[in-house]
Amino acid sequence: MKRFLQVFRWLFLLASLAGAIYIIAWSNILVVKSIEITGTQDTNAISLVLDSGKPPIRVGEPLARIDVKAIDKKLQSISWIEKSVISRQWLKRNLSIRITPRSAIASFLDTDGTTYFFDATGAVFSHRESSGSLPAVSLSHQSAELKTAVAHMLSQLTPDLITSATAFYARTTEDLEMRVGTGKGVLIKWGSADNFALKLRVFNKIQSLPENKSAILYDLSTPLAPIVK
Repeated sequence: MKRFLQVFRWLFLLASLAGAIYIIAWSNILVVKSIEITGTQDTNAISLVLDSGKPPIRVGEPLARIDVKAIDKKLQSISWIEKSVISRQWLKRNLSIRITPRSAIASFLDTDGTTYFFDATGAVFSHRESSGSLPAVSLSHQSAELKTAVAHMLSQLTPDLITSATAFYARTTEDLEMRVGTGKGVLIKWGSADNFALKLRVFNKIQSLPENKSAILYDLSTPLAPIVK
């Protein structure tokens, strides 16, 4: 009799486990009731990612069968998305997708006339959420090397310089410049993006000197021998 009860308990546990798995993964009890996308105006791009899933992620799909990691990986492949957070809310039966778009600090035109943007990390992307004017990057050519050099420069600029920038110029990887301030402003010639931390330290020191109060040009191409005019 004891053995029969033990077998019965094991069968009951297995049946309960199978039932729980069925309810979570296959039944209509814990399915997606709503999909909430926040943080971006371009919800169509996010919907396309969800529709491309196998199976597509739609209202009515079991919450447990949604591959959150796969969705996040696809979202991270979209250039204008900096970060995505995906969560399943079991009680509400809701799939929440929170997007953090990249924040553009400068723009440039590609050869086909398409406007692209750089963010503060140097990442390049083609979709911008916010409006308003941005300093343009004037590229003498569209090589990957030149864009990489610009990206490296932008990723190391201080917030104050980024905020005050009105234009960037990139003739070659060894000839990077920016203009800051109002009117004609001040031209800063960085040379290449190499030793940029040193160049920034030298610039911050010399531009604070009283004798350079009216300077209109700083040449940091050779940081240990800067030129001020």
